[in-house]
Amino acid sequence: DGYNNVDKEVDRLIYSTGVIFVKSAGNTYDEVTSPGKALNTITVGNADTKNDYLQTRIVPYSIATESSYTEPDYLPNKPDIVAPGTNIAVPAQNGVRIGSGTSFAAPLVTGVLAQMCQRAPSLKYSRERAKAMLLLGAEQGKISTTNNSYVQNFQRDKSGAGLVNAQ
Repeated sequence: DGYNNVDKEVDRLIYSTGVIFVKSAGNTYDEVTSPGKALNTITVGNADTKNDYLQTRIVPYSIATESSYTEPDYLPNKPDIVAPGTNIAVPAQNGVRIGSGTSFAAPLVTGVLAQMCQRAPSLKYSRERAKAMLLLGAEQGKISTTNNSYVQNFQRDKSGAGLVNAQ
């Protein structure tokens, strides 16, 4: 589905309140879920950066299959940015469990935005500038699956601006 009433309402709320709004892309495999299509939302996909919770994959990373993406007809339907969200160790009742998905990636981007706002407090009042700085700082070259330049560009498109950079 396209830009719907939920997306419009979230855009209106973001505009009227000035908040920075981060949303996981959803794990639908083919389409960003609402309100991820809201124009002022920062939508986060899942970068497949780990084989398991102990081993890191070799750069460039691939974008995880559950990171929502479909070729857009009239409106971008992909994450704005991706963050690690595969094989994440999380506390569980019996110790630790492993989880994967865009819901694990979105909090990492939220944390990076919080650090950015702490370092430059004026960003708290400029959601457009905060989003622009986040996306401009993303590392495009870290998301790919092969050395074929056509595929690399396609993968970058799927991952929006690229891998979040917390530096």
